[in-house]
Amino acid sequence: MENQEKYCATSLESLVDYGTSKFGRNVTVLTTEILGDKGQRTRMRKLQQGVRKIVSDNFLPCHSLPYLYAVFYCHATLAHIAQPYIVPLVGADGMKIIATAVCHKDTSKWNPDHVAFRVLNVEPGTVPICHFLTEDNIGWAAENKNN
Repeated sequence: MENQEKYCATSLESLVDYGTSKFGRNVTVLTTEILGDKGQRTRMRKLQQGVRKIVSDNFLPCHSLPYLYAVFYCHATLAHIAQPYIVPLVGADGMKIIATAVCHKDTSKWNPDHVAFRVLNVEPGTVPICHFLTEDNIGWAAENKNN
């Protein structure tokens, strides 16, 4: 995606330093939290009430990378490009998950071969593309009284 600031945090300390350098200390930190036995994996049965839109001018998702130590790939996005949400879910077995979801509102400049377009059978720029952040990803958003 063009016009995104990118950063590779090679420690938890550098991850925190980078996030706070972008938003200061008044920041909302988002992640996906599994409430219950993490050894179990369940199919989601339903979306719970209480989906919350995170209001912020900027969003900084940081994705965990598979290294022997903490490494995160971070990329800053503007609010008109990506919108984060908090989404409560419940599994068929009753397991609860408080998930972070991100909807990419403008996909017009994405690679047309991106897997999301193939899976959803849509074209770039036609619909928002939304996905959940896994529990080892972290999102940063400037603190807002509505969050």
